[in-house]
Amino acid sequence: MYGMPKNFPFDKLEGAQVLQICYGENEVIINFTNEISILIMSRIKIEGDMILNIETFKENCIYINEFIGKIITSSSWLSEGIRISFGDRSIIIIDDSEEFESFIISISQCRYVI
Repeated sequence: MYGMPKNFPFDKLEGAQVLQICYGENEVIINFTNEISILIMSRIKIEGDMILNIETFKENCIYINEFIGKIITSSSWLSEGIRISFGDRSIIIIDDSEEFESFIISISQCRYVI
């Protein structure tokens, strides 16, 4: 909805480890070390595999669960959303709504609504 803020601290994501992935009716929450959390209310693309819609998160959680324990090696903004890389695998969280938030990234006390 809002796009990525120009001052987003991509460097703060690097080195964070996925601790927990929580599934709700209409969202996925990924909790990391370093007080980082991502609330996803849009689509996720697992590079090389498929695009998962929020409607199919429950059925396809095995593809997302493979990231538990992985460490972020890099992140960047693409035209379609944010790419978060874990070495040889990446996920892209897609900014796909002009009306509603697509995802929220929380780093310590700061929230970035996209």
